[in-house]
Amino acid sequence: MLSEKEKVALDGYITAVPLEIESVETNRKNNLGEELEYFQDDNGATVAYNDTVYRLSIKTELGRMHFLVLFESAQELLDEFEQELVIATLSKYSDGKSFIREMEELFGE
Repeated sequence: MLSEKEKVALDGYITAVPLEIESVETNRKNNLGEELEYFQDDNGATVAYNDTVYRLSIKTELGRMHFLVLFESAQELLDEFEQELVIATLSKYSDGKSFIREMEELFGE
């Protein structure tokens, strides 16, 4: 057994090397693979605090995709998928302020 004095002396030789934690940067991307900022909807439009963000579900012949968009962006996305579109639904997701806060917590700096 080691005495207290010996334990203190050993502690002086033991150094903890801090492990560097690699920060895994997760960039926000939409279903089309485009990178977005936390304050943008899934079509790249800037979201303001007083905006309403909608969830747009698009079913095509190839599958289903979901987007969080402003109302104006919803029509743009629907136009993009016009040829393959089977069904689309639009429902309210949140207000702009809550959306920005949520995305900032997940993907912000």
